[in-house]
Amino acid sequence: MPHQCARWRSIRKYQDEWQHIGPTVKEEWESIRDGFWNATRTVYDKINEHYRARRSEHETNLAAKQALVEKVQAITATMQAQSMKDWKELTDQVLELQNGWKSIGFATKKDNERVWKEFRDQCNVFFTAKRAWFDALKDQYKAAREKKQALLTEAMALKESTEWKRTADRLKTLQQQWKEAGSAGPRDENKLWNKFREACDAFFQNRKKTFEQQDAEQATNVLAKEALLAEIEAFEHSGERNKDIEALKAFSLRWMNSGRVSPRDFDKLNEKYRAALDRHYGKLKVEADERMRLRFQGHVEEMKSGPDGKFQIERESRFVKRKIEELEGEMRQMERNMGMFNFKSASGEAMKQEMQKKIDKLARDVERLKGQHRDLVKELR
Repeated sequence: MPHQCARWRSIRKYQDEWQHIGPTVKEEWESIRDGFWNATRTVYDKINEHYRARRSEHETNLAAKQALVEKVQAITATMQAQSMKDWKELTDQVLELQNGWKSIGFATKKDNERVWKEFRDQCNVFFTAKRAWFDALKDQYKAAREKKQALLTEAMALKESTEWKRTADRLKTLQQQWKEAGSAGPRDENKLWNKFREACDAFFQNRKKTFEQQDAEQATNVLAKEALLAEIEAFEHSGERNKDIEALKAFSLRWMNSGRVSPRDFDKLNEKYRAALDRHYGKLKVEADERMRLRFQGHVEEMKSGPDGKFQIERESRFVKRKIEELEGEMRQMERNMGMFNFKSASGEAMKQEMQKKIDKLARDVERLKGQHRDLVKELR
């Protein structure tokens, strides 16, 4: 461009000088004049050709830049990136368009600034949306990181627990909450997960080892209980009631101290044990309430000796309390019913006595259960 301007100024200068040069010989005038103006037109033609080529190039550049504007507009109009991978792919496309823009020359003077502003604005739209998405992602990472740190802290506090049932249930809940918490981000996710998994694994490995030991112990305990059961069944009364009752209590104490067995074996053995004791107590005419009290004491001792003793006693306490409430409700209903019936006839009087017997039995059962509940509460203190 500067070269063409200099050429144009030079030719104008030559024209001015031509006008101020004096006349020449007539015979050579036309030849000199035609030669000068032909050369001048040639120069002007070259200058004009240059500018025509420049305008064509600018128009081509404008079309190329406008095409890039349309491409980046298409990206910003339809971008629905939902992952870092999506954003990387779109970013690569936009950066490629920007590099393409740099390789395109100047457009027309009238349109160059306009088309550049359109392109720049669309790129800004894209990168603003990208920045907002990543800012939101960082907030999600932060929230997930805080949740998972809290879950990790709780899991670490539970890993040495020996309350196997309760702790196992709680850790499974924590594991589900971990899945639902979302990612804590590339920097922290694996680090937190490894610590969390290590805490959970430590508990479950300890539980497995304990249960394996218990299985071996329980197999031995089954043999001990079967031997003791044979003794109880073979026991012969001495004829001295108090002495025989003490002997049966001693059997009960040995049964309680003979260790835990699996639930499957417990039900089978315990049924035989209770049946054997009931036969002996029946021969000794021991009241049913006393038998139930002795059985309950044995049941409490058995729960206490287990690995989840406190949990089992708490559960038993809740069960007994609910049973008390049920029986008290049944008593109130029967008392209301008695108030509604007419018992003046002979059959009515018999019905009244029968209902009163049931109420009295319920009252005894409630008192017995309240005593059991008090004993269970004492064990929890």
